[in-house]
Amino acid sequence: MKKNEYAHEKSDEKSDSVGFSLQDVDFEWLFKKYYNPLCHYAKGLIKDEEEAKDIVSHFFCKRLEDKEDKYIQEKLSSYLYKCIKNACLDSLDKQNLRCQYCQSFILEHGNENWENPYDNDPLTMLIKQEEERTIEKAIEVLPEQCRKVFELVWYDGLIYQEVADRLCMTIGTVCKQIDRAKTKIRKAIETEKK
Repeated sequence: MKKNEYAHEKSDEKSDSVGFSLQDVDFEWLFKKYYNPLCHYAKGLIKDEEEAKDIVSHFFCKRLEDKEDKYIQEKLSSYLYKCIKNACLDSLDKQNLRCQYCQSFILEHGNENWENPYDNDPLTMLIKQEEERTIEKAIEVLPEQCRKVFELVWYDGLIYQEVADRLCMTIGTVCKQIDRAKTKIRKAIETEKK
């Protein structure tokens, strides 16, 4: 039996048992087995497929980056679904705040101004153009592999597993490249604002 097969077998055992350490679970196995079911579950909760994929992908990236060894006192599947449910509820809370803002804006300014109340404002248009140029420049100067991964996810709409398969890399590498790209783009925007 190969080492990788042993890791999958051990991970399968952990998914059925109560009480396990997250460090002992094979990440790739975890992602392949649970990504689609968790996306489906999240979509059922928040009714938005893209948002559901983002929530689940973000969850897996956080778990991959988390160096702290956590001991979980429940079944692996229960733990995963509970984490995704909580992430979806957080997202809905944020959307509710956005919705409250939208409602107060409509009450204050009227419905006809709601679509894009500042679209015709020259200053707002100039700021948007500047931000778009800054983002484009930041993407252009990303390291080649980082840029490829970012463009496949953000522009082509591929999920992390599809990017990993296309570029012959692990999902963990895809997550790290996406986070690296976001960090560099964010820094470029912050630097430009100063």
